[in-house]
Amino acid sequence: MNQKSFQSFIDQHGVDTSNWPDSPEGKKAQRLLAEAEWARQVLDQNRKMFRLLNVAMSVRYPADLEARILRGISESSERTWLHFLTQWLLKPALVALPLVMGFALGMTATDSSIFVENEITATQFDDHSDLLAISDE
Repeated sequence: MNQKSFQSFIDQHGVDTSNWPDSPEGKKAQRLLAEAEWARQVLDQNRKMFRLLNVAMSVRYPADLEARILRGISESSERTWLHFLTQWLLKPALVALPLVMGFALGMTATDSSIFVENEITATQFDDHSDLLAISDE
């Protein structure tokens, strides 16, 4: 049994050697523990870790934590002016802003844009036979 398999055995069966199974693998782990110093160090490190885990798991939460959470939930569901402002006024205004800006830009036609538009329209409907006559010469 190498160090990796010994660590895996401890992970599976815990650090209490009395709870280790009476199987060939358990006997190998017991024999390794009696013979190898590194195995005793691995077991000792794991025991320290499990003690720390037990201490960490026994930390109690503050007594009024549940009441504070419930109070926070009930207060946040109340309709406040800020909630009304953001949900019913600001969001629709932000949604309508691109539409309003598009209309505003579309309605502000300058003289130069009208001139360009007229030129494009006039060029499309003009009779270009005189240009053909010039190109034939």
